[in-house]
Amino acid sequence: MANTALAVCRGGCAWSVTVVDVTPGGVQASIAGAGTGAATIEACDAGGAERVSLDVAGETAAITCSGTGSMTATAVRASPTIELRAPASGPAVVINLATGDTATVGSPVTASSDNLEPILVELVDAADVPFGGFELDPGESVDVTFSPAGTGNLTVLVGTVTVGIGGGTATLGPGQSLAFLAADPGTALANLATQVGQLLASGAIRNAGIARSLSASLQNARAALLRGDRAAARGMLGALLNKLDAFVAGGQITAGARAALLSPLEVLLGSL
Repeated sequence: MANTALAVCRGGCAWSVTVVDVTPGGVQASIAGAGTGAATIEACDAGGAERVSLDVAGETAAITCSGTGSMTATAVRASPTIELRAPASGPAVVINLATGDTATVGSPVTASSDNLEPILVELVDAADVPFGGFELDPGESVDVTFSPAGTGNLTVLVGTVTVGIGGGTATLGPGQSLAFLAADPGTALANLATQVGQLLASGAIRNAGIARSLSASLQNARAALLRGDRAAARGMLGALLNKLDAFVAGGQITAGARAALLSPLEVLLGSL
């Protein structure tokens, strides 16, 4: 029997959402009524929920979850596309599925070999603003991960994929990777400062004085960026990398703490 729910959208609009069990082990969701926003269905939360958005009456998606939490979605009826977002919040990939298209996410992003055309995958920030993207031909697969600092990494698993980010492009083959910023540099630095506090709380940074030293370097680099001095910010971040090495050698932070901060710092330096 169908289960009917009401999805409330921005501005008070509402859709009637119908979710029907289908075999094997999935559901089919559709919307009816009128609205100006999107009805969203979050599912497959075993590995972090993914989100399907329906925003035109009659749109229908078939959704199946794996035991590991990945989601496979098929656009049964799209007008013109149904969006599949992974993860449901924060920086993410958004896959645009036309009628008949299928993709699996959570991770990696894989275009079904049965698709008849390429699918568009957008890279979006936490506010859903696109900053890059790529197309996946049928059967192609790309692993995209995001760090708490606001950086990301993209690795091609199957196929040859051209990625556009920040006005530049890179064509990658199987096994090749691309690191990128998923937030503006100032926000990424603020996120890193928050991460320093978390590493102190976990014991990976041994004492509050070391944490204050690291946070001060990040805050000073952010201040330099805000006044438009990228050269000064680069110099501060380069010095911070050396500081991490010294703190590991002296036993003030663990190698794991260094690794957690090193990768996003290197991405930030490469972007400045």
